[in-house]
Amino acid sequence: MQAELRDGKIGVGLAAMLVAGNMIGSGVYLLPAVLAGVGGISILGWGVAVLGALILAAMFAAFAHYGLEASGQQGLIGKIADGLGPFWGYQAAALYSVGCWVGNVAIALAVTGYAANFAPVLKGGLASAVFTIVVILAATAANIFGSRMVGRLQAATLLIGLAPVLLIAVAGWAVFDPALFAAQWNVAHRSSAQVLNATMLPIFWAFLGLESAAVCAVRVRDPGRNLGRATLIGVAMAGAIYAAGCVVLLGVMPAGAIAASTAPFADGAHAILGLGVGAVVAVCAMIRAGGTLAGWILVTAETAQSAAATGLFSRMLAEPGAKATVRTLVVAAIIMIAIVGASAAPVLAEQFSTLIDVAVLVSLAMYILSAAALWRLSAQEPVPGRRLFVRAACIGSILFCMGVVLTSKPLLLGSGLAVMGLASGAYLWARLAQPRPA
Repeated sequence: MQAELRDGKIGVGLAAMLVAGNMIGSGVYLLPAVLAGVGGISILGWGVAVLGALILAAMFAAFAHYGLEASGQQGLIGKIADGLGPFWGYQAAALYSVGCWVGNVAIALAVTGYAANFAPVLKGGLASAVFTIVVILAATAANIFGSRMVGRLQAATLLIGLAPVLLIAVAGWAVFDPALFAAQWNVAHRSSAQVLNATMLPIFWAFLGLESAAVCAVRVRDPGRNLGRATLIGVAMAGAIYAAGCVVLLGVMPAGAIAASTAPFADGAHAILGLGVGAVVAVCAMIRAGGTLAGWILVTAETAQSAAATGLFSRMLAEPGAKATVRTLVVAAIIMIAIVGASAAPVLAEQFSTLIDVAVLVSLAMYILSAAALWRLSAQEPVPGRRLFVRAACIGSILFCMGVVLTSKPLLLGSGLAVMGLASGAYLWARLAQPRPA
C-alpha cells in the first residue's frame, strides 16, 4: 500500500478498495431486511444484479482506452461530453451529482441509525438531523486531507465493515437450517418475473459505486492498465459478500424477524453467537458506513470538478490547487445538509428508503448516458475485436439499466425526469448567460 501512495495517486489495490468500499456500506447491512419479505428466491435478483454490475464495470473500465487517462481534470464526465456533446455531458454531471448528494445523505443516515442502537434519541427528530449533519461534516473534513487519506480510510474501514458480514457468512453455516431456508424460499409466492421486478431497484442500491474508479480516474496511476482490473475486482468482491451474507441469514432467522429488524446482521450475530456480539456488529457497521461516506464524498467532489474543467459547471470549481478542492467539498457539504432538512421524516427508515430509491434511479440514468457516449467514442477504436467487445458492453449496460429503471414506481420516474428537466433549464440559462463573441 505504501508503494501505491508514493506519487499521490492510487494503484490497482487501493482503487479496488475504493470501488468495493463505496459499494460495501450501508446497503449490505440493511438489504436483508428489505429482501426478507421476498424470501430466498431473491437470490435470482442477486444473480441478475451481479451480472449487470459486471457488464457495467466492463463498460466503465473501457473508458480508459479512449483518452480518459489523458483527459486531465475532465475525467469521466468530460469524456461523456466528448461523446455526446455538452448538453448531455451537463445532464450526466447533474444526474450523477444529485445521485451522489442524495446517496451520501442516505449513508450518513445509516450511520445515525446504527448509532441509535446506543442512543435511542437518534431514531428521529432534531437530534437525528444534527447527528447526521455532524457525520457529513466529519467525512468532508477527511476529504480535505486528500485522496490518499480517503484511500487509507477506505482500506481500514473496509476490513472493519467486512468483519460482521464475514462472521455471519462463515459462522452462520454452523447453525444454518436447510429446512428453514426451504420454507422461506418464496415467502410472497411470486413468479420469477415478479421477484425481479420487486427486488432489482433496492438490490442495485448495494452496487452503486462500481463506477468510482472511472470517475476518479485522474487519481488512479496508469488507468489504462489498472482501471479495468480494479473495477472488476471490486465489483466481484462486493457481489460475492452480499449474496453470501443475505442467503445465510435466511437459514438462521425467520423471514419475519429479519424483515422487522433495523440491524439484521447484528440480530443474526446475536442468534448465532449470543448476547453482546450484536453490539459489536452495530459498531462495525457504523464505522464502515462512515468510511463509505468519505469515499463517496471524494467521488462527489471529483464529479463537480470534472464537470467544471469541461466547462459544464462553474469554473470556480476547476481552479488548480487545494483551494478549489476545498471549495468543491464545502459546496457539496452545504447541499447535503440542505437535503437532510428537506427529506426529514418522522421515521428514519422511511427517509432512508426514499433517498436510496432516488439515488439509484438518477445514477442509472447517468449510466445509460455513459454507455451511449462510450459507443460513440469506440468509433475511433482501431482493433475490431476490442470495438465489438466495447459496443457489446454498451448495449448490455443500456438494456440492463433500462430494465431496472422500468421496475421503479411512477412517482420515482417523475423525480428522475424532474432532475433532467431542471438540468436542461440550468444548462440553457448558463449558455444564454455566456458573453457573445464580438
